[in-house]
Parts: sequence; C-alpha cells; structure tokens
Amino acid sequence: MKYLKSVLSWLLPVAIGLVLAIIIRASFFSVAVVRGDSMKPNLQNSERVGF
Repeated sequence: MKYLKSVLSWLLPVAIGLVLAIIIRASFFSVAVVRGDSMKPNLQNSERVGF
C-alpha cells in the first residue's frame, strides 16, 4: 500500500500536467504551411509557421 501511494504521488501530477499541456496546445497553438510566394522575402514557399 505504501508503494502504491508513493507511485501515485508522482504519477498523478505528471498525468494532470500532460493533460493540461495537450489541452493548451490544442486550444492556443497551431501550425500553418505557407503556400505560394506572396510572403517573400519574409516567408518561403512550403515553410511551416506556428502561431
């Protein structure tokens, strides 16, 4: 029983942190791919941009 409590004492916060990180990443961040040359010289064709 003591072993189970010690495992849960670090496993539970790690699991909660991972779930929060996934939710935040899905809600606030995304990746777009530049198509075409309309943004030259700042962005190149097929460049990935995160926002």
